[in-house]
Amino acid sequence: MYLGFFTEDAYDRLLDAVEENKDKYLEPDNWVSTYFAKGVEWCGISSQEVNKFDPWLSGSKDKSEDDCINAIRLHEAFKITPLQATNKYMWAYMCHIDDDCRKYMRYRWSDSKPEQRYFVPGEGMGLYYFNGLSRLWWWAHLTYDPDSKDHYTLTRILFENQMLGKDILDTLNRTNFKRMKGILLAIQEFKGMVGPNEGITDYFRECKKELNHYAAISIFDYLDFEDIKKITLETLIKVRDQAKKE
Repeated sequence: MYLGFFTEDAYDRLLDAVEENKDKYLEPDNWVSTYFAKGVEWCGISSQEVNKFDPWLSGSKDKSEDDCINAIRLHEAFKITPLQATNKYMWAYMCHIDDDCRKYMRYRWSDSKPEQRYFVPGEGMGLYYFNGLSRLWWWAHLTYDPDSKDHYTLTRILFENQMLGKDILDTLNRTNFKRMKGILLAIQEFKGMVGPNEGITDYFRECKKELNHYAAISIFDYLDFEDIKKITLETLIKVRDQAKKE
């Protein structure tokens, strides 16, 4: 199939009318295809061909448990460039129009505000954190490791704790894959050390402050991922030890 996109005017009109149409987002019918008056140019079809997205819908009470599988499936289906993946009009179109994507959106985000999940709120950050489809693609893309036997090992680590994942995906980490890889592998090892029942989000937030400070005064971002892993793990252990003393 080929990727489609909304026109800017159609995107804005749907967003402006989201409150009056909110019940329609729960319906299985493709209501948007008949929403605009006949003759109105509201969408286009690109020359970018992709595979169909086949979402995994486990029926789990915690629907976020399916996110990692669906991120991998979407990233494998949509072989697009990062530049193409910044197009909010494309992601909004797929959320509203494509049958498989709509099925996933109704399943995963039926209890969320459509303006947050079917559109791309904010400047840039909405792509990573809010839009129901683009967040999956970007989390998988930013952690895709071509040098690993399992290209999505880091993706699985990232999705284990999505609150922590948002902290990991800050601007500095998104712009340096070696830093992302080193930090994620350190977190995996650290979690193995402290056990599954101890929360580590607060530890990492303190650790991140030190890492950002370290990066500002050193060549941190030019280090190999193994060195970054070592520094991150040592910092996490230090932060935890300090917290235990307080």
